[in-house]
Amino acid sequence: MKRTNVNRSAWAAAAGILAVSLAACGSSGGASTASISSAAAHGANGDPAARSLLPATIRKSGVITIGSSFSGAGLYYLNKDNKPDGTLVKLLEADAAHLGLTLHWTKISFSGLIPAMASGKIDMVGSQTTKTAENAKQANFLGLYETSASVVARKGKAYSSTDDLCGSKLAFSTGATIAEDVAKSIDQQCRRDGKASVTTASYGSSSDGALAVRTGRIDGYIIATPNAISMAKAQPGLTVALKDDYANRVTGNSFAQTKDGLALAKAFQTQMNAMINSGEYAKIIKATGSLVTPIDRSLINAQIKAAS
Repeated sequence: MKRTNVNRSAWAAAAGILAVSLAACGSSGGASTASISSAAAHGANGDPAARSLLPATIRKSGVITIGSSFSGAGLYYLNKDNKPDGTLVKLLEADAAHLGLTLHWTKISFSGLIPAMASGKIDMVGSQTTKTAENAKQANFLGLYETSASVVARKGKAYSSTDDLCGSKLAFSTGATIAEDVAKSIDQQCRRDGKASVTTASYGSSSDGALAVRTGRIDGYIIATPNAISMAKAQPGLTVALKDDYANRVTGNSFAQTKDGLALAKAFQTQMNAMINSGEYAKIIKATGSLVTPIDRSLINAQIKAAS
């Protein structure tokens, strides 16, 4: 499979997982490319058991600095008022508010998020990633919902099965390991069946990928299904092909491989389960309209099957 890398600012990975580090709780996010004035309101009406799990430094400061690329339409993006919005954003803000915490958002290109977290410049990464066998060694993961990947194509393209993608040029967001793995699996299937191989490219933003599809530079753009639906709605010349056909998985949010990171993950999980039980969780997903699939309980680490 021949791959072309388009050197532009990196974009969000394919399935919804949040990465969190507690190396510098309440830090200013010095790696940010832009600061976003948005925070969840404090709320003391959360699960006491969840709040008791918070690391002492977080409980004392009451503030978490969170970085995002804001490039996941429907899940994590900036709305017309330049405020963080989307299903992932709203779930995290509600969870944090119940824990008595404020989220301070800062915009960072996707490629800079993990380095910023590792260096302690931000406490959380609020762009989607997905648990894989490789990154499971680097973070604690919390499942928030189920999602899948689809292919965005030009209207009129008759893609009814993976076979139709053989010989095509597919693309994905830079750093979107799940989407890249989907492209590789498509290519492998085509080769096994004796058909033409797939060529791939990566783009630094979803808008770049959408433009490449519209102009015919690529045949399809692999992206999380909620993002694909939002992209096709916003751009009339595009359509969602092979909807939900790939990478069905539980995805959500992840935390650093530290004692405090695990503690914070457990606090968010306990509060998220309280939100599921109260019905608030379902209301947020319905209100944001991102078409993710709700789960009946929040999962953590080994409870989440790694995407392959």
